[in-house]
Amino acid sequence: MSRTTPFPLPKLGIDNVTHETRMKAGTVRRADNVDIAPDGAFKRRAGFRLLEAGDFHSLWRNPVTGIVFVCRGSEVCVIGAGRQLFPIATLPTSDPITYCEYNGATYWAHRRGLGWLPTDRSNGRAVGVPSTWYEVLRESPGALPAGRYGVSVTAVDDRGEESAASPVEFIEVTQGGISVEGIVTDMPAVRVYITDANGEVLHQAIEAPAGLPIYTVAECAKGGELDTRQLRPMPGGQLVAGHAGRLYVADGSTLWFSEAMRPHLNSPAHGYIEMTGRITLLMAVHDGVYVGDQRGVWFLAGRDAGDLQPRLVNSAVALERSGVLVEATAFNMQVVESNVPVVVWLTAEGYRAGKAGGDVVPLQADRLRVARGAGRSSFVMRDGIKQVVSLVKSGLSARSEEHTSELQSP
Repeated sequence: MSRTTPFPLPKLGIDNVTHETRMKAGTVRRADNVDIAPDGAFKRRAGFRLLEAGDFHSLWRNPVTGIVFVCRGSEVCVIGAGRQLFPIATLPTSDPITYCEYNGATYWAHRRGLGWLPTDRSNGRAVGVPSTWYEVLRESPGALPAGRYGVSVTAVDDRGEESAASPVEFIEVTQGGISVEGIVTDMPAVRVYITDANGEVLHQAIEAPAGLPIYTVAECAKGGELDTRQLRPMPGGQLVAGHAGRLYVADGSTLWFSEAMRPHLNSPAHGYIEMTGRITLLMAVHDGVYVGDQRGVWFLAGRDAGDLQPRLVNSAVALERSGVLVEATAFNMQVVESNVPVVVWLTAEGYRAGKAGGDVVPLQADRLRVARGAGRSSFVMRDGIKQVVSLVKSGLSARSEEHTSELQSP
C-alpha cells in the first residue's frame, strides 16, 4: 500500500552548509529558478527573452529618479521608453562600473575616473571642472597700491561650478595693474584672484567670459575668497557613495572624500582615509558609512569626514560590489528592526544587514556559504516577494550562481 509522506515547505530557503542528514525542516540544498514566499510556498520564476544582444554590464536604477542605467561596452546608457537605449557618456574603459545616488543625481565610478548625470541634464559629464592656467603674468597700468601680489585663476562651467585653482604666482607691482595673458580653458568663464598688496589671502578680482587674450586687474579685489586652492577633481576608483554633503570614493585601499559641500573637489593632502586592504564595500546610512576591507566591515560613525569614528562591526569580508541599500519596510521586523534604510551585503558566510549606528545582523549565516570574490546585488520584488538577489561565482564550479535573501522570511 502506498502512503503519502508530507515534507515541510522550504520557508527557510537554501542550506548548503549543514550535512544532508542534519538539515533543518524547511530548508533545501538547492532552489534553482524558484521564488519562495514567506510561508514556504514556491513557484517557478518567469522565463526571459532576449531584447537586444550586446556587451551589456553594470545595470542600475537610481532610487530617487527611477532612471535605469546600463553600460554597453564603454558607453553609459539610459534605458528609455520602449526599452530604447540613449547613450549619455563614453568611458575610457569597458570594465564594470559602480553607481550611487547623491542629491538625486547619478554618479558612476571606474578605475580611471568619476562621472555623473545632473538632475537637470540629459548628458553625462566628468566630475569636476578641469583646471586652467595662464601663459604670461605682467605689470600694466592701473590703480593698485604698489607691492607684491599673489595671482591665481580658475575656470567656471555652465552650471557655475568652479575648478581647482592654478598654483599661486607672485608679481611686484609699481605701475598699478596686473595683466594675465594666455588663459587656456574650454569652460565658458574664468575668474582671476589676487591678494592685497603684500598680502596672503586671495580674493576674486575678475569674472569674465573665456577666450579673451588679456585679463587686466586695475583695482583691488572686492570679491569672495578663493576656496579651491590646492584641490583637485575627485579621483576614480572601484566604489562610490554620497554622505552628508560629500562624495566618497574607494580607490584600492584608499577611501577618498570630497570637500564639505563641494562633492567634486578633493584635497590630496588631507581628504583620505587609508584602510587595511582593498575596499570591497562602501555604503552610507544616515549616521555613518559602512566600509569593508580585508579585516571585515567597519562602521565609520558620524557625519563629518574629519571626525569619523571607525569601529570594526563584522569580521566577515564583504564580497566586492555586493552592497545594496534597502528600505526598512522590506524586512521582517522580528529579524531586522529599523525605521530607516538598511545596507545589505553578501559575505562568504551569507548575507549581513547593517543598520544605522553600526549594528550588523547576520542573515542565513548558519546556512549559506559562497565563494569569495565579487558579487553584484539588487533589491527586487516579484509577485509581492521582497528579495536581495546577488550574482556571484559558485564555490563548487566556475559557473555563475545566483543567491537570494527573502527579506520577509523568518
